[in-house]
Formats: sequence, C-alpha cells, structure tokens
Amino acid sequence: MGNAASQQIPGQFHDVALYQAVIKDGSLEWNLFSETVVPKFYDINEDIQDSPAEWHMEFEGSVEYPDVIVDSTTQFVPNERKCVFQTGGEGEVTFWALGFPDQDMFAQFSQIFHGYLFENTYQTQLNEDNIQKELGHLGGGASYAEETDESRQHWVEDMDIDVPEPPPSGTPGSHTKDHVVAEKASDLRAIVMGGGDRSYLVGEGGIGVMKNTLHGLEDPNLDISFDRLSLGRTPVSTRRRSSIGAKSTPSTNLSSCSKGMLMDHESKMNLFTPGSGSIYSTDLESEKILNEFSFKRNDVDVNVIDITSDSKSSQLDGTTTFLSLADNSIDRWDTRVKEGLVQTMASPVTLDFEGGRSYASKPHFSCMATSGQGYRAVGSKDGKIRLYNDKVEQIAKTSIPGLGAPIDFIDVTYDGRWVLATTKSFLIVIKTIYKEGSKELCGFTSRLGQKAPKPRLLMLKPEDKVLTKNAPFEKAKFTWITDQNRKERYIVASCGNYTVQWNFRSVKIAKPDVITNGFTTITRCKLIPKSEHILDTTFMHDAYSSHGDPSLVVLTKQKVYNVEEDDDSDREEEEERDGPRCLNF
Repeated sequence: MGNAASQQIPGQFHDVALYQAVIKDGSLEWNLFSETVVPKFYDINEDIQDSPAEWHMEFEGSVEYPDVIVDSTTQFVPNERKCVFQTGGEGEVTFWALGFPDQDMFAQFSQIFHGYLFENTYQTQLNEDNIQKELGHLGGGASYAEETDESRQHWVEDMDIDVPEPPPSGTPGSHTKDHVVAEKASDLRAIVMGGGDRSYLVGEGGIGVMKNTLHGLEDPNLDISFDRLSLGRTPVSTRRRSSIGAKSTPSTNLSSCSKGMLMDHESKMNLFTPGSGSIYSTDLESEKILNEFSFKRNDVDVNVIDITSDSKSSQLDGTTTFLSLADNSIDRWDTRVKEGLVQTMASPVTLDFEGGRSYASKPHFSCMATSGQGYRAVGSKDGKIRLYNDKVEQIAKTSIPGLGAPIDFIDVTYDGRWVLATTKSFLIVIKTIYKEGSKELCGFTSRLGQKAPKPRLLMLKPEDKVLTKNAPFEKAKFTWITDQNRKERYIVASCGNYTVQWNFRSVKIAKPDVITNGFTTITRCKLIPKSEHILDTTFMHDAYSSHGDPSLVVLTKQKVYNVEEDDDSDREEEEERDGPRCLNF
C-alpha cells in the first residue's frame, strides 16, 4: 500500500526549532540543533509494491537531521508546545525535540502526526469509521484517544475512599536504601511471594525458602535442592529409580523451571516451564514432588505458556484448581488425583480438565492475571486486552483494542476495578468501572461502552530513559492486596538495572500535561538503581506493609534485595524529579 512521497505539513510553518539532548555533568540538557526546520512525513515503503505504509518524519532546513519512525514513543507537551521523540534502540538512544512558536501550530502538527501514527499502527487511514473499527470506545476527539472531562472525573471519583494511612509521628526520615538479603551461587529465575510467613526463590539448583517479616524478607538459609527432591506417591521399591536426577528423568528438567505458583494454603508449589506441557506439584513441607501433571484436553496436548491462580488470594486457601493460558485457549485444571493412581516420572498424570474455551482463529494470548473475584484479564501479542468473568467457558465481556505494542505482562487490582498492562515502551492503566445513569457497571461482567474512562499511559521522561539506557519495561504490578477494604497504593516495574515506581494516586489525579499516542501520560516516577539487570520487582503482601506502605523486593540473577523507603524523602525526590516539566530550551 504505497503512498505519496515526502509530504510537507500543510499550513504556514515558521520558527520551528529542533533541539538535541546531551548529557552534561550527569544530567540531560537541550542544545539548539537547528534554528528553523520544516517537518515532513514520507512513506519508506512507497516504492515497494503491496507493502504496508511505514511513515517516517524528516526535517528540511537542517544539514544533518534525524530520520524518525512515527511511533508511540513520541511525547507531546501541550503547555510547552514541545514534541519530544527519540532515535536509536535499546542501549543507545538520542532524544530530540521540536519547539513550536504558537499553540495553533503545535495543535495542527499533533493532529497530523497522530493521523500517520494511526496508519502505522493499524495499516488504515484515520477517519471516523476506522477509528470506530479499530478503537471502539477509545475513539473520539481530534487526537483519537483524547480524554474528556467526564473520563477525568471517573479517574478521581474513588479518591474519597483512597486515602493513604499517614506514617506514625516521629518516623525518622532517610533516603531510599536497600540491602542484599540473599545471594545464591546458582542462577535465580523467579521469586514467588507468599502471603503467610514464607516466600520462595526458584533457581537452577532448587527452591530457596525466605521468611516474611515487617522489615522485608529474611534468609534463614533453608534450601530445597532439586537433587534432593523425591517423588511422592511412588512405591518404595521404585522411589530411588524415580527420583529427580535418576535415569527415568522427568519430561522437563527441574532446573529450567522459571515460574512457581503457590496453592493449598501455600503448602504446595507448582513448578512450571512455559511450553513444557507439564507442571510439578511439590509439597514444600515434606520436600517431595507429589505428581508431574500433563496438560491434555480430549487426549490432545495443550501447549501452555502461562499458569496463574484461580483468584488473587486463592493460594491462601484450599483451592485445588488453577488456570492455564495457551496461544488460543484459557483452561481450568484440578490437581486432585484419583484414589489409587500411582505415578512414575515416565508417565505424568493428566490433569483433570475442568473446562475452558478455545478459539478457532488464534488470538495469540501472551499473559493472564486474576482479581479477587476470579475475573480474568488476558493480554495478547497484538496488543488487545480481553476481560472475562469467572466462568472459563464464557467469551470475553470486553475486548480492549491494542495500541500497537504486544502485551508482555498483565495485572489486576484485587477489587477488579483497575487493569495494568506492560509493553516494552509504556504501561497501560485501564479503569474497568463505568456508569450508565446511576448504575455502576464493570467491564469484566458487561461490555465497556462509550462512557468508559480512557486508559492512561505510564512512561519515562527522556532523562530517565537515558539513565535506563532505553531498556524495556518488564512485569509491572500493583501493590498486593487481598482485602476488599484496602486499596492498591503503588505501581512498580523493572527496567534494565532500575526499578521504576509510580504513586497510583498521582496516576488517578494526573492532568494531560504530557500526551502519548493521544493518551494522558504520567511520567512522574521514582527510579531505584541496581548494579545488575533486574529480573523482577514485586511487593510483599499488604500484611507486611511498613507504616502503611508496602515493602518492595528486587530480584537479580543471584541476589535478592529489600528496598526500604522513607515517605518524606520519597515525596521530596518525586517532586524534584517531577516539578514543572520544563525542557530547559
């Protein structure tokens, strides 16, 4: 689908300045690169027959100008009439900015840019019919996702009950600090947080046991070695032959397991490797593998890519079922084994299929999370987010259109009112509650309509992207709550060697000071550095919150950190990092 060659933006453009960001004395400054440029757009695939359009931006009037693909990393700052964009990829990134002399010129450029962005994202031109087709209830406005006053009101309407508990008087103020609580010789792969008195590390060599305290995790130096695990429910005469590491090896090497899921009052853990076709049900008290379970539906193998609990709190009770996600199906399984069934490692037990739904046309599911009620949010490689009620056979009640980036991870608040989706460049926060008249409706149980609040995006400022070397976001999560009367306070994600934390209240009350992809974007955050790549950052259960704020845990390849933060110092640092968002041109 070729298009016309380089197209100058219509209108009388003058005095549009181009700036380049440079690092000086450890901070980011903006240098004038060209005093006057003329922005133009062109389709790089124009001369390639039957190729989809890929719009880029270039600048006439500069001797050496950047060539920029039109994508969703570009930020618009209306109050300053600035458009900030980047070139380069992960590790090496350069930031640029266009400065416009008046608001009308800035608004016209923004509208045209979003038209080309829409075409790059959905491979169709921007018009009302295509907006409705591709974006549904997200459409409307000159920049197609423009947030309305009604939408902004939806975001803040629960703030009267969302009041954080103040820290006790006399709490000493200090800067953010952290310390290593565990260091392992073999590589770590995952951290599994418990709501009781223990949490766990899953690594190459086995399962590390951690103690939950009000001051974070503690390492009691207890490890369950994979070499030491024995297979329960196996006759004594064959137990030696069937143990892990013996010749009758399991269908999956335990050392490759990259996820653990607690069940049955946190006394058992299911160990899982995506795509392996089976899980290991492990009794943490007796240190035995109870069973190796295989995923089969009607005697056909199911290639499972993710597993999750039936609900956000089901690991704390005696629930025996859990959910799995495949490329085109969501299923529920029961780990209860029929009486008298004896299992050997060579013949894994088939899980009891409790129900599910398969799609003929593959939706390319990628991740899943559940709320306290068992509602399910499912992300896809095409960027779509589907909301389901607690019945696995049902079709999605709401399908939220993609924004041009795959969903790599997803989370839901305990009450199901909010969904958080992770893409490499930005996080998406979605409110699932909306009103029709005086009636409050939920996107998990009814379809989100035109009155649904617009999503918001979380991103980094240019200077923060320089610090993180433009690393991708990974595994964004809400505070872990299992009490309907409590509210999530923070959002946290990993980004290269940094933990990134947002105050959820700040997200709710944010004004459209920064616009990305047409959506209100929040860049106010706290960055917590580490000397090595972060595998995961997560919150301890709310029962272990300190002074009303959740304790934070950071996992790297061989270390586990507790992160302690003082409310006052955090607030000062956030205000300093946020402040008036001046680009200092």
